[in-house]
Parts: sequence; C-alpha cells; structure tokens
Amino acid sequence: MKITLELVRQTLRETLGHDSFVAGFITSVEADSGCPTAGITKEGQLSYNPLFVDEFVTTKEDLFSLVFHELL
Repeated sequence: MKITLELVRQTLRETLGHDSFVAGFITSVEADSGCPTAGITKEGQLSYNPLFVDEFVTTKEDLFSLVFHELL
C-alpha cells in the first residue's frame, strides 16, 4: 500500500470524524527504508518503512491502526 498524506487524513477522518484535530496533525508522509517500522515526529511528519507496510498494512483498518498507534 502506498501511503499518502491524503490517504492518512481521509482514513483518520472516516474513523474519528471529519472535524478531527488528529487528522490534521499529520503534515507530511515519507517512505523511509531506514525507518524500522513507522514513526511520527512532533512536527507531524509520518515516516514509514515501505517493506514493513507492504507486509502488514493491506487495508484502511490496518493503516488506521498503524497511524493511531504512532500518534499515541
């Protein structure tokens, strides 16, 4: 699954509501093979390892779980 900023925001809004602050917290998305799994900086940049995502993130539910886990 290719993760984009729009896909992340859309997935969070569908689950948390269209006015969700959390959906707007993510400011950018970057594939990074040096990242072990995924992470979010305090500035809102989501980095993810494409190999990890290809193996474990196949649905929007998986994407929500990954992003929400990183936010927490």
